Amino acid sequence: MGSGSRNPRGVCPRRLPAVLVAACALVLAAVAAGQARPAGDDAVRPAPPPVGYCRVIPPEWPAFPAAPAPAPDLTPYQDYRDALGIDGTARGAGVTIADIEYEWRESHAELAGRGLAPSGDSGLDPQWQAREHGTAVLGLLGGSEDGQGVTGLAPDATLVPYAPNTRQYRPWLDVAAVAATLEPGDVLLIELQAGLTTPGGLTVYAPIEVYEPMRRAIRDAVDRGIVVVQPAGNSGSDLGAIVTATRQDAPWLLGPAAPGHSGALIVGAGGAGRDESGTADLARAPISNHGARIDLQGYGAGVVTAGYGDAPGSTAGDASYTTCFDGTSSAAATVAAAAALLQGAEIARDGSPLTPEQVRAVLVSTGTPQADPGSGAIGPRPDVAAAIDALPLPGSTPPPAVVD
Repeated sequence: MGSGSRNPRGVCPRRLPAVLVAACALVLAAVAAGQARPAGDDAVRPAPPPVGYCRVIPPEWPAFPAAPAPAPDLTPYQDYRDALGIDGTARGAGVTIADIEYEWRESHAELAGRGLAPSGDSGLDPQWQAREHGTAVLGLLGGSEDGQGVTGLAPDATLVPYAPNTRQYRPWLDVAAVAATLEPGDVLLIELQAGLTTPGGLTVYAPIEVYEPMRRAIRDAVDRGIVVVQPAGNSGSDLGAIVTATRQDAPWLLGPAAPGHSGALIVGAGGAGRDESGTADLARAPISNHGARIDLQGYGAGVVTAGYGDAPGSTAGDASYTTCFDGTSSAAATVAAAAALLQGAEIARDGSPLTPEQVRAVLVSTGTPQADPGSGAIGPRPDVAAAIDALPLPGSTPPPAVVD
């Protein structure tokens, strides 16, 4: 991650060289003008995460002791817990969250007790900080409850990170492989986005299911009862415009009633009113794609979690923390946690999980509405407590599914 963005629409990270910032701005202009085209299948490639919005550090931010002493308690700065209606009652027991990430730090202080498989080396450009990205997501989902550093949103869920093959990149094969290991009620978080090429060789980012084989793989997982969560992508663009300009064969991204709906929860990035971008609470973060197909928003700016080492006073490596995790990556992770907590509560109540369609219906209907939806629709933010309260008593009629 990087420090806060200071650029038009917040899409181009300020830490990039000036020539790349200029190129990023041209991407937006090309999409707005309808000049982008689909990347051919031979151009399907991994796309980097955002670099952007840091939290405004309050005066009472705790001092970090010198390593190897443990980090201070950062849970008071995990504001997203309360904002998502997470009070610690629901913990995600009985649910597996599979997270598709390029790399992660399985030995990080927040994750060492989880017994996670080693990530290996993805071979991606080190500037991507792929290992830090995976650590940030996994720390947000399941960081240890030890009064040091952060606490995961779904501490009793089983975490299973999975690295896609970046050398023969066909991520839909990875989704199918992961889904085959999961059970109905589990959650599959796909922390990937698609990079689509403009005629000038620039890139705009879109949901990974813009590739039709990915959409089919997701649909197969959803049909098996797995809740699939994916980021909307980080180009600050309307999904309808991206589809129209780049992927005429992806009509399912135009809206919830479009044919061929994947059934995934597509997540936009919302603000919290505490980050350097100045984005208001529940408003769309400028980096976030938007559109009618997006179901929910998550925390997409200034998220405090494990990894990166850019938090004031933090060290790097396995004791690292960030105040800058952001974009639809952090947002999708918070929504995946909300889905897991809801499923765990339903399993505890009724012995069986909700269907993915029911999860979507409950989280959308009970969520906190978006602020300023005219800036680009990203949907409501989940309220886990309200969603659990809306669950039926055992033996009563289940909640309806959203009609596509």
